[in-house]
Amino acid sequence: ADGPRAANLGGSSLAITSASKNKEAAYEYLKYTLGTNEGQITMLKDFGLVPSLVSALNDPYVGQGLPYWGGQAVWKDILGTLPKVVPSRGTQFQSDAEIIVRAVQTKYLAGGYPDAKAALDDAASQIAAATGLPVKS
Repeated sequence: ADGPRAANLGGSSLAITSASKNKEAAYEYLKYTLGTNEGQITMLKDFGLVPSLVSALNDPYVGQGLPYWGGQAVWKDILGTLPKVVPSRGTQFQSDAEIIVRAVQTKYLAGGYPDAKAALDDAASQIAAATGLPVKS
């Protein structure tokens, strides 16, 4: 509980395609949504999305008690942990490895491997093939 790490399942990627008929409007929407406190707090209120704009953390809504949580100011508690979280290190192979791990995990949970060791060995083998790195035992 007092460590410098946090877990998050999720993330966002936003893009405006070259085929968009309203590129300018889409860009203005993204600027508002991601670049203003109001846009960030709207996403927090409506969808529970943690603001990525640091100044939004000071919005009065963050400190309000919420009826669903018995009047507790849960966002103040949750978002108050952000300054303690240090960036985690990744590698240039992180994305490739994550894709493989997720696929192997899904197959394992669906009964596609005789045991966990077989799943782990397969994941290691696939990651080695994708990255060119050796598997250490």
